Amino acid sequence: MKQILQRILSVFIVCLVSLTLYDVLRPVPGETNSVDSRLIMLRIAEIDKKLGKLETLKPQAEALILIKRAEIALEYTQGGIIWVDKAKISRLEREIKGLQAIPKEIERLEEERSKLKDKLSKAIALDKSKPWYEPLLALGGVIYARIWDAVAYTLYFIAGLLGFKMFSYFCIAPFVGKFKSVAPADGWTVSGNGQPGDEGQTGDKALTVHIPPSHSITIIGEEYIQGHKAQPNVKVDKRTRWLMDWSCPFMCLVCKLCFMTQFNNLSESRGDLELNITSNNPDEYFSRINIKPGQQYFIKPSDLVAFGSGIKISPRWRLFHLAAWCMGQVRFFTLSGSGQVVVRAIGGLTKGCVTSGTEVVERKHSLICASQGIRLHVKRNQTFWPFMTGEANLFDLKLIGHGTYHTCNVVTGGSTASEKLIQAILKAIGQLLGF
Repeated sequence: MKQILQRILSVFIVCLVSLTLYDVLRPVPGETNSVDSRLIMLRIAEIDKKLGKLETLKPQAEALILIKRAEIALEYTQGGIIWVDKAKISRLEREIKGLQAIPKEIERLEEERSKLKDKLSKAIALDKSKPWYEPLLALGGVIYARIWDAVAYTLYFIAGLLGFKMFSYFCIAPFVGKFKSVAPADGWTVSGNGQPGDEGQTGDKALTVHIPPSHSITIIGEEYIQGHKAQPNVKVDKRTRWLMDWSCPFMCLVCKLCFMTQFNNLSESRGDLELNITSNNPDEYFSRINIKPGQQYFIKPSDLVAFGSGIKISPRWRLFHLAAWCMGQVRFFTLSGSGQVVVRAIGGLTKGCVTSGTEVVERKHSLICASQGIRLHVKRNQTFWPFMTGEANLFDLKLIGHGTYHTCNVVTGGSTASEKLIQAILKAIGQLLGF
């Protein structure tokens, strides 16, 4: 209930501030305030510009009038009264009237400029004579006058939002289960790895990764490297790897898979290189995944910490799957090749297993990676009130098929309302693109 009241209060404050700014910044005709002063000065500048053009044309106006009258007389002389070109005569007469009106227009503009200057001087004098606290009183009056309008807009917004949520829950969500499930990896098959005994907590605060001879492993950042241990006669080479995959540069930049550190074991047949992976964040946990040749793993690139030299990443678009749009993700990244991969999560990781005929339902966006034999679907949340209050999503993630998967234990932070809004927008865009 506290969160609901906080959200209602936030909407009310936004509506009140918006209405107040609209009233303050909107120029009111007939009032002399600083806004009117600026408008008067702008109008005077426009009049001065017009007067400059008219003053330039005024000396030429009399000569042009004489020339056009001579053209009219010549037209009557050559054509007579019967054969005269009336259209040309009419055009010349209109041009003469326009040239004759220049002095009158100059007088009118000068008179208007004089009145505006008097009004401007009065407005400036009135602004200077106001006490320092008068703007605050005026602002308070505007806020007081707009309170009930803000309440009405808040009620309209909440009613529209609740109506949309009820329509989504009762009219749209029941049909989503009939959509086709999504296979993040190509070549989906039910003969994946994973047995019923594979479930459990697999997150570790620190991991030791063994690098065999003639192999390498890449770490996304120096902050995850605690140190390394090399056996006798093991040659260690440490260098920078610019991007994980040059075919996906934007993904690498967004997911911090750039400017990484690569450790190479240059020994051909002697000893392993041990690399210790840890984090300064006490809530961050790690898990290791061994990918065998021929296997594919769906993964979120932003959860990668380390990967072997034989690992390749490739995107898979699922634009024509309605279930993918309901999940909020239309692009999936898969890992293939052979080697070891280290993933991370805040609050811990959980390893699970999906077998044929079972239904596994997880929280939306909590899935980190899944093996090739798992398909993804969505299922409507069965609890109506938590969805209406914003405590739960409309859809949960349903896993079907056969294989293993990793999920993260989500921990919410204490961010401010503006930070949460920005994070929600960026998270929605990143989730849609599979980051």
